[in-house]
Amino acid sequence: MHQCKIKEANISKVKNKLFKDTGRPRVLIATHCFTDAVHFYGKCLFPDFFEWLKYLGELSKKYDYDWYIKFHPAQYDNNKKHFEYFREKYDKLILLPKQTNNSDILRERVDAVLTVYGSVGHEYPLFNIPVINASNQGPHKNYNFNYYPNSIRNYEKLIKNIKKLKINKNNIKNEISEYIFMAYMTNHLLIQPAV
Repeated sequence: MHQCKIKEANISKVKNKLFKDTGRPRVLIATHCFTDAVHFYGKCLFPDFFEWLKYLGELSKKYDYDWYIKFHPAQYDNNKKHFEYFREKYDKLILLPKQTNNSDILRERVDAVLTVYGSVGHEYPLFNIPVINASNQGPHKNYNFNYYPNSIRNYEKLIKNIKKLKINKNNIKNEISEYIFMAYMTNHLLIQPAV
């Protein structure tokens, strides 16, 4: 009985694959809420998230990649309404289901992640997946585990060369651990009352 259940679970996982097996590079676009402050960390390469996605839509016509979009879970339904504009113009952009999580994506692998300044910047490099920010500013700027282009031209150059991008594996766990401690723990510790 127990072995039968395992086989059924494996069959179920195969049927629910997120990505097609096309042999093309897989690019994950990890979006932000359209209502978020795009320039929270300083000037970005694009005036807002809408223009950023529009630019990536144009690149999807130019580069033969599999382009997947994962909306920020906090505002998925509201952001999905905006996606109708992109779906009509850019048919290569594929929206992942609402319940998709990072574990699902990591199990099937992507070749790179695109964001403006998202938390994927410290999540995916641990799994040897490069993250390209649409900004030259951001929370991970002082570390070596993300790409921060200083112009739209350099941004496209990185995207064009996705298969050649490498993660600096030297000390990456220590760098990401330090970032997480500094970003999350020190702020928490600073506001705790003295005992």
